[in-house]
Amino acid sequence: MVKDEGLAIVYDQDIIWSKSFGYTSLTTKTPVTSNTVFRIGSITKLFTATMLMQLRDAGLLRLDQSVDPFIPVDIDAPFTDPRPINFRQLSSHTSGFPPEGGDYWQTLKIPSIKQLYAENPIIHLEHPSFTSMSYSNFGVSVMGDVLASISNMPYEKYVTSKIFKPLKMVNSAFSPSDFENQIIAVGYTVTTGKQVPVENINLNALTPAGQSYSSVNDLSKFISLQFREGTSSDGQILSGSSLREMHHPVYLFPEISKPNSLGFAVGIGWFIRNISGYHAVGHGGGIPGYSADITLVPNFKIGVVTLTNGGISEGNDPTSLNKEILEKIVPAIATAKRNIRLKKAFYRKVWGKYLGEYDLVGVAKLYIVKQSEFMALVHPLDKPEEAGILVPKQENTFVLEGGIAHGAKVDFKVDETGKITGLTVVGIFAPKL
Repeated sequence: MVKDEGLAIVYDQDIIWSKSFGYTSLTTKTPVTSNTVFRIGSITKLFTATMLMQLRDAGLLRLDQSVDPFIPVDIDAPFTDPRPINFRQLSSHTSGFPPEGGDYWQTLKIPSIKQLYAENPIIHLEHPSFTSMSYSNFGVSVMGDVLASISNMPYEKYVTSKIFKPLKMVNSAFSPSDFENQIIAVGYTVTTGKQVPVENINLNALTPAGQSYSSVNDLSKFISLQFREGTSSDGQILSGSSLREMHHPVYLFPEISKPNSLGFAVGIGWFIRNISGYHAVGHGGGIPGYSADITLVPNFKIGVVTLTNGGISEGNDPTSLNKEILEKIVPAIATAKRNIRLKKAFYRKVWGKYLGEYDLVGVAKLYIVKQSEFMALVHPLDKPEEAGILVPKQENTFVLEGGIAHGAKVDFKVDETGKITGLTVVGIFAPKL
């Protein structure tokens, strides 16, 4: 069972912990480092999605624009309400495209994009758009080809010059021949109990879906990008608003309470995950001999990358490992951040005047209570332990953190004697009883 891997934990713009295990090759016994190059498979799709958003922001396309005029084949959509296939659908695997354009994973002989189109003169959609999420290497590869055409630049050249270089991802590329002195980890599989090197296949037409190589250090830089704000610049290759747009759902899976290994929803390129009750995004990658994953929690600016030179079938599961790591870290960060904010609160000396029962007439009774060292608003639909904490903004004005009305402003009304007469929440006044 192959367990040679590199990991890093990223907080905002810094790697705060990094560790490597095992060897890049069982022959040379060269140790894995944070700069060791691995194949990262489908994490490549995040670069393709980033390219999409860059071209959108440059005004060269719209997310809901049809791709039909750009591809030299016909699309068969035998549905009652067929709609043109667009970039938003392709980037979120909701277009209905079949998973692959052939049985090339059996032979590991991937055709060129021109051959792929020739072998698929008619693309038969498997379902109407936005009715299901069907993971499609084929769809993302077609999108990558279209984006290259729109940008007037080969796909690999675009990603290298517009994503890798500005982010200083010096150990990221699309072919072993692109590297000079970097050490590339040998991919392994297990056959009859022995670790055997795998053939290093070229994905050709599927390059936008899974061809790239990278390192732990480089993908840490890509994670840090996700936490940045502001407009596009040399180092900020995509605006903060566009990054956030990518992180939010395009399609929710039917049973969001039962997420699969990908997550419970899909955004633009990213899969939406749940880490200890917080919004997370991530993407895994698997290709013969390698498996990888990056997962991050944007609200806390924390992320993890794991790369390994063993396939998922060999028991390597970077996605589960990253989830396990973050589920140990995120609750601690959440508690620390809440305590830091609330330790600045001015109301502890005077909060007695706020405590009590308030009548949200015709709706419910609300209670302002002392909860541990904090002050909370309890709504009948809240479990006591999940009541919203009142975070002070200015005298007599608070914002709820948690609870059914999370994010709502709470204004306490005061008479001329300084006595609290009621509160206003979500625009409704509740007199104090």
